[in-house]
Amino acid sequence: MTKRVVLTFVGLILVIAGIGAIKVLQIGKMIDAGAKFAPPPETVTSAEVLAESWESALTAVGSLEAVQGVTVAAEMSGKVVKIAFEAGTKVNRGDLLVQQDTSSEKARLPGAEAAVDLAENNLERSRELLAGRIISQAEHDAAVATYRQALAEAENIRTIIEKKTIRAPFSGSLGIRQVNLGQILMKRGEYTEAAEYLRQAVGMLPDDAWAHACLGKAWLRAGNREKGLEMLEKARDLAPDEPRVRDLVEEELNHAGQHE
Repeated sequence: MTKRVVLTFVGLILVIAGIGAIKVLQIGKMIDAGAKFAPPPETVTSAEVLAESWESALTAVGSLEAVQGVTVAAEMSGKVVKIAFEAGTKVNRGDLLVQQDTSSEKARLPGAEAAVDLAENNLERSRELLAGRIISQAEHDAAVATYRQALAEAENIRTIIEKKTIRAPFSGSLGIRQVNLGQILMKRGEYTEAAEYLRQAVGMLPDDAWAHACLGKAWLRAGNREKGLEMLEKARDLAPDEPRVRDLVEEELNHAGQHE
């Protein structure tokens, strides 16, 4: 019995010693591993150093006034059929800005030029006949007057065409455009035709409050109340503080209210 107890005790001591030896070996390996451990390298981003100059600037709202400026307007009334510029663009002297309708003048010009040719031929024959004492001085003077009248008529038509063709008086930058297709038609009461031209203008300038206001007026006066009121409201939304837009919208709304 005593021998069995001793053997059991000796066996227990051997087991404990074995476990202790194993733990000592594990701790030694961990210490060696810790001594050899190196932390991973840090990630560094690099960039080339360049010398740059910084511009000092301030954002502000203001207005510019041209040193030299002119308001270009038509010398004669007529239908606006072409607008060849946009606000802010640069033009050279003589560039076309606005073209009014000159179809009737261009139709009359060939006839006037033919009259000049005929009067000139008659004048040449009159000189020959006067030299031969076949006609009187009075008849020759009448031929001279007819020729001069024909010249004046042809020149008058050319002048009208030129006056209805508005060109830049000098090179520079254009300011705010204050004309729209069809505006002259409204002054003559041709509201339906004016509305068609103004509709094209609104298509090209969707943010132009004045174009919307004019189109609203044209449609109202032409009898299209729904579209007219829609355009007037749109104009007021686009430029609620612009005096001429506000005045036109209020005038047309009052006019529409009186004719309900």
